[in-house]
Amino acid sequence: MSVNITSEYIKKAEFFIKETKKNNGLSPVDLDVFWKDQEKAMADPFGKDIPQLPLGAILYWECVCDELGITEDKKRFNYDLPWRMDIIKKYNDKAECIVGKRILGEEILPKK
Repeated sequence: MSVNITSEYIKKAEFFIKETKKNNGLSPVDLDVFWKDQEKAMADPFGKDIPQLPLGAILYWECVCDELGITEDKKRFNYDLPWRMDIIKKYNDKAECIVGKRILGEEILPKK
């Protein structure tokens, strides 16, 4: 598939790059609107009138370690509950600044 890159597309791309650079490398997004629209989109992912495609990202524990710049330690993550809860809290603190909400659950699940 070929696409004709017009000067209008280039202007739009330059505008978004400029806005992103002004926003510390993040695309400028109204997070309140985004999360409200996300809720609507998740309620009916294939609906004709959804305001956006639903975000369906999966976050693995390795992503948490990478984002925080700490060494991956699967055994510790699985068995050292205080450490795991601490890094989850630190990750959520960072995520909240970026995406406007805490992404990971911080509740301790009861043992079966």
